[in-house]
Amino acid sequence: MTKFKLYLSILLLLLFASCGIKTFKLNDGIYKAAKNQKVYKNKSKFNSSILTMIDTTAIYEEVYTISYVDKSPFSPRKKEYLSISYPESFKGVYRFHSNGCYNLFIIKNGETNFTNQMFDSKWTGWRGVYYLDTKNKIIGDLITRISGGGEIGIRKDILNFH
Repeated sequence: MTKFKLYLSILLLLLFASCGIKTFKLNDGIYKAAKNQKVYKNKSKFNSSILTMIDTTAIYEEVYTISYVDKSPFSPRKKEYLSISYPESFKGVYRFHSNGCYNLFIIKNGETNFTNQMFDSKWTGWRGVYYLDTKNKIIGDLITRISGGGEIGIRKDILNFH
């Protein structure tokens, strides 16, 4: 019975491991891109009117915002906040293209020596498409890691530009 459980576990692991998006490694050997272009199907929803809100010659630094529905992330009675600085931390930097595609590049916090290779989508970074939804919100479908196990999938984000 133990061998049966082992074989069943291996079979299930292989089944779930093969369910993700098929990818190939980019030139840096770390980041991956989708082999099948159908995962970028929402690119057909791209509307060039979005370009009035986005500068395609700039890079954008990622800022996280978490919203809670009817809940406050902090207790209103508590005034203490914790600030932690990690010297080896990283941040996301986005580059948008005028054809509805965009990239997410990960760079070290405090990095000041930028190179063209750091923002070359053939070399590194995650790839995605952006478009307007039915409520005129800018949505980004990013092909990236979606689990701690390294599975590649589509992360859907609402993009706000400030």
